[in-house]
Amino acid sequence: MNSIIQGTVAGLIAALAATAILGIASFGHNWWAKHQDVKYLRSLLSDGQQRVMAAEDTFHSGMNATMPADVLRAAQYNYMMKEVGLALERWTVHLSHNQKKDIYDALDWYNQSGLHAVKRNGQVQFIDLPDGRWPTTAMSAEEAKRRFENLRAIKWLKLR
Repeated sequence: MNSIIQGTVAGLIAALAATAILGIASFGHNWWAKHQDVKYLRSLLSDGQQRVMAAEDTFHSGMNATMPADVLRAAQYNYMMKEVGLALERWTVHLSHNQKKDIYDALDWYNQSGLHAVKRNGQVQFIDLPDGRWPTTAMSAEEAKRRFENLRAIKWLKLR
């Protein structure tokens, strides 16, 4: 009888130890995966910021025209938004809902910072903008700076 109790206690201790080891390994794996997702997202945003902020008036010889910096900045921003959108939807699966929401809010992903209107046939009409896009064809350097300051305010992102 004594050996049965000893065997049961030994089995219980072994099961608890195995569960603890597997739990620690799972926690470590999840922490590392989330760390890698944040690193990837930070890289996308840093590269995008460099492209957006480096925009300057550029002469395109094929079109024989100069592209204004604000127009190039908006195009680069939209390109970055497309990359970030794909990353948030498909590649950063270990980020929490709140972390993804932080990014969406900082970039005003759903264009909720104000109403957008156009004039058509002499009438003012409010329009719905596509998600994850800059609403116009031009973006000022000040607006770009404001967007990236919003991202830098997210502490867990650690964006420079």
